Amino acid sequence: MSDYGPWRAKACVFEHLGYFYDRRAQKFPFQRFEQLYLVPSRADFRIADHIEGVIDGVGTEICKAEKIEKKRRKRSSFRVGGFDLTGALRRSRASDRFVGGLIVADCPKPFHGRTVVLPNDLHPRNLFSGAFQNIGERVELESDDFNSAFIVYSTDQVEARYLLTPTMMERLLRLRKPTVRELSLGFDEGKVWIAFNDRRDWFPDPGVNGDAADPAYLDEMKKELDYIAVIFRELDLATTSKT
Repeated sequence: MSDYGPWRAKACVFEHLGYFYDRRAQKFPFQRFEQLYLVPSRADFRIADHIEGVIDGVGTEICKAEKIEKKRRKRSSFRVGGFDLTGALRRSRASDRFVGGLIVADCPKPFHGRTVVLPNDLHPRNLFSGAFQNIGERVELESDDFNSAFIVYSTDQVEARYLLTPTMMERLLRLRKPTVRELSLGFDEGKVWIAFNDRRDWFPDPGVNGDAADPAYLDEMKKELDYIAVIFRELDLATTSKT
């Protein structure tokens, strides 16, 4: 296996571990993340390392993603209706930076509508785009801490509260700290869609001179899979009853 290039060697590693692997992530459902507003819209992303299989009892698809930064012309101010939104626009652009993982996981709780949980930040682009029209209405939940950290939209208010129980809200708040810059989550089509912006390189390559046959590299990939398993356990995706 050491005779292969690093990308092919990585494929051999994941196939050995029992996972489907595609370096170019051609079939990963990235567009659904855009449609749910879990990643910035109209943004150019670089995605790679589509991995599919079962982790900790949960059927899942994963890929790593990074937003490609584009140079923008400087703007002295940004005003709408007499309000200066320059600072908010800068925060929005900062939050648009994404380096982390995208996860699609089977959801153990049955549901029929669509619910999204987004960082509670102002994105001026949404003032004009009519965003969130296809994901329902704003949902106010009982936790002030949660409402301060996240904004929730759903096509079914009752179902949103069924999915976002007090325990689940606590879990999401814990998962958001201390390393994750942004955490977005959607419930749609019987699955949980997670954008985990933790500013780390998921499933790193062994390098040009690296050897994927090295047991240390195999252990490193196992640790990456364990990282996903920790997320699933925190969200209780493997143990929640499906009935």
